[in-house]
Amino acid sequence: MVGRDGQFSTPWLRDQLIERLGELADPVWLRSFVTGARVPATRLDEVLDFLDDTGAVDEPENQVGAFLRGNEVERARSVGAALEAALGSNAPEPWIRVAAAAELLLEEIAAAPADDRMSP
Repeated sequence: MVGRDGQFSTPWLRDQLIERLGELADPVWLRSFVTGARVPATRLDEVLDFLDDTGAVDEPENQVGAFLRGNEVERARSVGAALEAALGSNAPEPWIRVAAAAELLLEEIAAAPADDRMSP
């Protein structure tokens, strides 16, 4: 939970989330993995593992105070739903939706006060 000082309990995870969302929000980067232009897709696997391990997009409500704000939960869920629909697909359309959902979550995070966007 957020500490008495109003800071996240695990701000470094927020930093890592921002970095990985930046990658997912880049449709060219994402498509290069999905279409097999970059083999193996190790970095994409690392991004997906991070999201899975942290529960950032599967159970974002459980991360409020740790590294998400309450108003970011719905956008995080949207990323999770887009990923769920895209996984296993080589078609570009579902992955474009992943990139768009990640971009919307990044915009929501960017709207937070500067102190909350990055760890000290």
